[in-house]
Amino acid sequence: MHYIEAPHPYSEYALHKSIYLAGGITNCPDWQQQMVHLLRHTDYTLLNPRRKCFPITAPNASREQITCEYHVLRDASVILY
Repeated sequence: MHYIEAPHPYSEYALHKSIYLAGGITNCPDWQQQMVHLLRHTDYTLLNPRRKCFPITAPNASREQITCEYHVLRDASVILY
């Protein structure tokens, strides 16, 4: 398994089978880490929009997050909610 967390680019793994862990990231349980645990022995690239530390005070943080999510939603092999 490969693991990539927003906002890091994932283009180096674009040819791999990828799963985007879409869905809630604010004020909800961290279900994405549960999926990472369940899929750890697979050959998928897991793309996680939930950051360990979101820089809420950074002026471009939200724009960067939304841009990253848009591209991953478009390019992922599978989208998991």
